[in-house]
Amino acid sequence: MPPWSNGWLMGAMSLSMSLHFMIIYVDPLPMIFKLTHLNVEQWLMVLKLSFPVILLDELLKFVARTYLEGKV
Repeated sequence: MPPWSNGWLMGAMSLSMSLHFMIIYVDPLPMIFKLTHLNVEQWLMVLKLSFPVILLDELLKFVARTYLEGKV
C-alpha cells in the first residue's frame, strides 16, 4: 500500500516535519529548545553510528523476503 493512499498518515508526516523545521529555523525556538548546529566531525559520528543499523535493517528485510516468504 503506498503511503499517499492514507490521508491520516500523510497529514501526520507533514505535521511532524513542519514542527521539526519550525523548531530548527524559526527564531526564538532554537534558543528555547537549546539547539546548536553540528559540525563535520559530529555529522561523521552520526553516520558512523547509524550506518550499521541501516545495514542490519536491510539484511533483515532481505532475509524476510527471501527465506520467510518462501521464495527460495
